Amino acid sequence: MITNPKIKNTFLCITDRHSTLLAAMVCSYLIEDAYYLPLFEIQKVTVPRNFPITTPQDQHTFSQQRALEVATHIRNAIVRLNGCENIIVIGLSDDQKSYLELPDGLNIISINHQEDIDFLLSPFFEQKPILNCRPEDVLNGLYEAVKSKRWLNIDSNAEKFEQSTSKATSCVVIENDGTSGPIVAVNYALSINADIIIVSPITGEEIKDIKDQLAKWKTNNIIARQNLDNYITSRIGGVNFSLYNYTTFFTAGIPYSLLLGKHTVCTYVHLEFSPDLFTFTNILFADAPGTGTALLFSPIDFNPPLPAVELEINQVTTLMHEMNYQVKQLCGKEASIYNLSQYLEFYPFDVLHFSSHGGEIPGIRIKSEFIDKTGKQHSLVYDHVRSIVVTPWYNENGPIIEIKHMVFPLSYNGYDVGSPELADQQYSAEFFIECQNVIAENRTIKDTLIEEIKAVPNSRSIMCSDGSFYGIFRHLAGDMKPFIFNNTCWSWGEIVESFIKKGARGYIGTLWEVNDNAAANTAISFYKNVKTMPTADALQDAANMCQLDDDKNIYIIFGFPFTKLHQSTSKHDSKRKLRWKLERDKEYWIRTKQSATNANLRNEIDKIISWHTTSISSLDNSVL
Repeated sequence: MITNPKIKNTFLCITDRHSTLLAAMVCSYLIEDAYYLPLFEIQKVTVPRNFPITTPQDQHTFSQQRALEVATHIRNAIVRLNGCENIIVIGLSDDQKSYLELPDGLNIISINHQEDIDFLLSPFFEQKPILNCRPEDVLNGLYEAVKSKRWLNIDSNAEKFEQSTSKATSCVVIENDGTSGPIVAVNYALSINADIIIVSPITGEEIKDIKDQLAKWKTNNIIARQNLDNYITSRIGGVNFSLYNYTTFFTAGIPYSLLLGKHTVCTYVHLEFSPDLFTFTNILFADAPGTGTALLFSPIDFNPPLPAVELEINQVTTLMHEMNYQVKQLCGKEASIYNLSQYLEFYPFDVLHFSSHGGEIPGIRIKSEFIDKTGKQHSLVYDHVRSIVVTPWYNENGPIIEIKHMVFPLSYNGYDVGSPELADQQYSAEFFIECQNVIAENRTIKDTLIEEIKAVPNSRSIMCSDGSFYGIFRHLAGDMKPFIFNNTCWSWGEIVESFIKKGARGYIGTLWEVNDNAAANTAISFYKNVKTMPTADALQDAANMCQLDDDKNIYIIFGFPFTKLHQSTSKHDSKRKLRWKLERDKEYWIRTKQSATNANLRNEIDKIISWHTTSISSLDNSVL
């Protein structure tokens, strides 16, 4: 078992996503044995913080909203660390810095050039020798520099670096995609004294192909399985993973455990899903008690009935009660899209368990034509899925209905998405934003139905009692850091992103269609195991015991080897903490409404306050 590393608040780093060489050199000065250095990345922005966010969105909106969200996470991290003595800002532009809005009184050190590093950081430490390495060896160079108690220096004329390993009992495999995510991975590996293995990154086209090969393999396509194996063995084929008790993969989408699950306990960190925040959250909250609350979701009155699902929900409820958790079930007709979205955002749960159907959903393929602002005509082909959400709110016409859309572009003006031909057109970001706005605002001049699609690619969803939930939400669990077990089919894909980016510290999903009975038994065994095991060990043991031979590696767990579910002290204490959190969050929304000036926003906040009032009343009337 791996002991979770600790975090100090002496230094916190904020780096430009692509300033990897500067970030690595800075980290070599700051990383300490058995401690994780808080390191956050911020991506490029196109305008400063004071530039207004427009409606409808323009070419700047995405980078503005992303930067605001990242900056909020960083400020929250500083608060959760009880402040920070020194903030190291690495390679940030003035526009990027404008979003941070850091608290007053912090010692902020800006590093923009290699020569800044020693001048600004060496006064904090006793002098150390220098380790020179080439830019292409930066990850191994950082690892070796810290291990040998040296400071890293990037030198294009340095000798080639050989990857070294020790007799560690754990390993971190890192796809070197050229961003700061792999720096986070090396930082984590050093904090737990793990070996590192640096492998080549994966392209967007390869990620799409892996998903296609998984689907083909499950229809008994032997060549597809060979293709999947090649993606893995071409990167780590010469490594004996039986030497490691645990292996964590920092990857953009390769399911390494397909081959390695029987040799080592595997966990994942997705390089595209805020790996900096995910790693920090897991370490900081590893030993933090939550509310002791579990949310169980299943529309169990499927037609025909699913006895395995009903058994799963009943048994998991019992096991959660044995851990002194307050359990809320959303089952049958209560498992609606609206209820799921509200509970997902505002109910302060520690554990969320899904037992439902998942995977890709039906939709339609459409060709739309429109005229842009310059008078030029364009065409767009896309897949479209839709769900209708019935809310409990009324207006003069009856119940308020919300319609949720998702659009998956396939081609622009006849050029396929992701193709070299489309890249050659050099369309601006403004063009793609205009395409989105035209569809969203129904400003097309002609729409042609091409065909109905049985399963729209990448349309991962969770089946509710009244339709499909697409995994689109603004908050998660009242800002708790929950663990998610999505025991539905094909639940490792795009839907993972929302949960992890909104703060989940763990997520279990499936690589393909799961057998109902085996899924139920695996879940039951998992929750029995987590009383005494970390989540990764608990899942591996459960899958080995309950899954058929071809499905033993069906589950993927995003998290770390030390990630656990904590037993609550008592049912009474769990109920007390849940009520306190609901009350505190309600007070927050009341204050937010008082400062809101927009009438529509105030109306939406009224609904949130009403939901909290109802939830508190329901909890008060519940029986332990």
